[in-house]
Amino acid sequence: MEMEKELITSKELAKMLSFSVKFIEKHRNRIIGAQKVAGRWRYNIRIIRQRLATGKDIIIK
Repeated sequence: MEMEKELITSKELAKMLSFSVKFIEKHRNRIIGAQKVAGRWRYNIRIIRQRLATGKDIIIK
């Protein structure tokens, strides 16, 4: 059984949310679960899914 990745790329997050990659990259500093790893932005999929499941925004205002 393959383990799900915990961190995903901007492209993967954009596809999951039906947003453009440009939108994700523009707002990456405000997205809950975003972190910089080795100079590249990654997003914690567990945190994002948990917030979406509870009806909360993933972008900090």
